Amino acid sequence: MKSDWLSPILIKELRQGLRARVFEGSFILLQVLMVLTLIGSLIAQTDRSPSPDDAAMLTGLFWTMVGIPVLLVMPLRGAGALRGEIDGNTLELMFLTRLSSWRIVVGKWAALFAQTCLLVCAVLPYIMLRYFLGAVELVMELRIAFFMLALSGLLMGLTVALSAFRSRVMRGISYMTPFLLLWLGPAFYGILFAMRSAGFARGPGLGWMAAALVFGFIVLLYCFEVGAARIGPAAENHETRKRLLGLLALMLGIGAVLLGADAEVHYFTFALILPVCLDALCRPWQRLPVLAVPFQRRGVVGRILGWLFLPGWPTGVFYTFFMFGAVALLWILSGLSTPDGGWTFFFAALALLLLPTAIMGNQVLRTEHLGATYIGVLMGLVCAGGTALALLSLYAAFHPMVFDWIDTSFVLAASMLGAGLVASILFVRRGPFWREIVDVHAEAATLLRPREAAAALADDDSMGEGSPAG
Repeated sequence: MKSDWLSPILIKELRQGLRARVFEGSFILLQVLMVLTLIGSLIAQTDRSPSPDDAAMLTGLFWTMVGIPVLLVMPLRGAGALRGEIDGNTLELMFLTRLSSWRIVVGKWAALFAQTCLLVCAVLPYIMLRYFLGAVELVMELRIAFFMLALSGLLMGLTVALSAFRSRVMRGISYMTPFLLLWLGPAFYGILFAMRSAGFARGPGLGWMAAALVFGFIVLLYCFEVGAARIGPAAENHETRKRLLGLLALMLGIGAVLLGADAEVHYFTFALILPVCLDALCRPWQRLPVLAVPFQRRGVVGRILGWLFLPGWPTGVFYTFFMFGAVALLWILSGLSTPDGGWTFFFAALALLLLPTAIMGNQVLRTEHLGATYIGVLMGLVCAGGTALALLSLYAAFHPMVFDWIDTSFVLAASMLGAGLVASILFVRRGPFWREIVDVHAEAATLLRPREAAAALADDDSMGEGSPAG
């Protein structure tokens, strides 16, 4: 059968998804809404002088009807993709079929994305009819359809990855994400087109659209790795791939700057690597020498890379310093003129990321859920600092004479310095945490020695059999 060439999880999910009432209802409802909007367009065309406002209203109504199933209904189906397998205890059966966790996650996503492509393809005849009515521009309509499809794929990747978490908060975020981006995505896209039509060169040209697709694809791959890491066994190393994706995003940002991109790429790249560093810092340390064996085989270079890419928060600390150092070097070499407080925000972000790790590394907060506790501590610090600054600003508004000698940037710098000092003291108090990395490399080396000895013995035996008799 031709279906044997495809992933079995994709075939299984497609067969179940196409028969689901949600997909059938969405498809039928979309056709009904398209017919109604087309009838509205025909009625508007009967008027000899239709106003531009009427045409804009019909266009907005048309794409709103398309966006409801594409950007809302289908991504919401991904919020229970992996949770259903986890609650039904069927993941073990899937692993027995030699399917890796990454293939399971990608298969779940691909099935949902294929169904979304069917919905978008069903809309194309109505786009052509609206084009022949003379009310729209075909290239613009196809571009919006492609943008909606790409945004829907990214949303499905986020919801599928978040569905693997056991926390109800994370699953709640997976249900809220499509609702937020349903309006933020098209609104941001419309703002960029309005900027371009107004004469701004930084509108959504081909370069910006290509960059958005590339960075969006990197984010999608990262979501796959997050979901696979949640359902996969501990012996699978997904952390290295996630950190390599963050490094790839940084290298693409550097390449864009060298090619003459706008200064906003610096801040976009910096914002993109922040979640990667945060994820690296809240990973629990698991002393599994088998994970360090691939790095140990590559000699000195491999051992150095192991200090950055092995799973766990000790290597996450070095990875965070490496990424922030690379961003700072990018800013300096490109001659970027940072706004007021730019470097203060840079170092404040570094201090805020390291402080929860230092607190949990000293077991000030004893917990088995390191990631949830890290996020809770980080959000607590951000909320406490934001509340203090808000109260300080409010008091200064009513008593300006008291705070004439206080500079806001100085307060932020002092807060950043205090957070950094506290994190440094806690790291020093805990002791050399990097000894755990050294020990796991040493244990990986002991695992390789019997294999190397067996390989050498096999080579000697083969040489002895092939040598002539004395």
